[in-house]
Amino acid sequence: MPTMSLPLLPSVTRRTSPRPPGQTGRVHAPLLQGAAGALVAAVLVTAPLCALQAAGLNAAEPVGGGAIKTLIETLQSNWEWLIITGISLALAIVAGLVIFGSQRAPEHVFRIAGGIVMLVVVIPAVLH
Repeated sequence: MPTMSLPLLPSVTRRTSPRPPGQTGRVHAPLLQGAAGALVAAVLVTAPLCALQAAGLNAAEPVGGGAIKTLIETLQSNWEWLIITGISLALAIVAGLVIFGSQRAPEHVFRIAGGIVMLVVVIPAVLH
């Protein structure tokens, strides 16, 4: 008795023309990967913030917050003093180079002046 096999799946016609160069058939894969990455990043950023809020953190200043504010102000004034001292020492060294006739002294002067401009003008403008 002859056996007859039936195909389980309908036959699929194949594309006769090749795909254009550079196309692999995965047109939306980078878009989906980017969306998935953005979703994961959003969850990773918001999860700790939600946990802090659930623990009772709010926008009100805590008890003893004035001490923290004073500490920050003191650190900022120390930072300003450190910057002023560093710039003064650098200028004193460059002045010594100029006095002793270094040929690269003007290069150092302009680098220090550029750094001072960055500290005094550019950084505060970007932060505001």
